Amino acid sequence: MQSEILDDQETFDAHPSYLEVLRWWERKRLWYTFVVLASQIFALTAMWEAVERYGTALAIFQSFFYLIAANCCFCVGWGSEFLVRYYLKGTSLGPSTWWLMFIVGTLFSALFTILSYTFALEVI
Repeated sequence: MQSEILDDQETFDAHPSYLEVLRWWERKRLWYTFVVLASQIFALTAMWEAVERYGTALAIFQSFFYLIAANCCFCVGWGSEFLVRYYLKGTSLGPSTWWLMFIVGTLFSALFTILSYTFALEVI
C-alpha cells in the first residue's frame, strides 16, 4: 500500500515544479481578492437600504469572513494541479489550463458573490 502524502519531501524533490505552480497561483491571489472585494462592494451598494436597516458593521463583519472563505476556495486552483500530478503520475494541466481555471474561477466567484449577497439581503 502506498502511503505517500502530497507534502512529502520526496514528492517535492521528484517534482521541483510544485513550488513554481504554487508561486504562479499565489501571484494571482491579490487580483482574485480584489475582484471578489469589488463584487462585495458592488452588491452592498446596490442593496444599500437593506445594509442600512441591518447595520453596516454587520455587513463589514460578514464580508470579511466571506473574503476569507473565498480565498480558501482559491486554493482549488493549485490544489487541483497537485492532485492531477500525484494521481496521474507526472501529468500536468499546464499554464494555459491554469489561466483558464483562474479566469473562469474568478468570474464565477464574482458572480456568485453578487448573487449570494443579493439573495441574502432580499431574504432578510
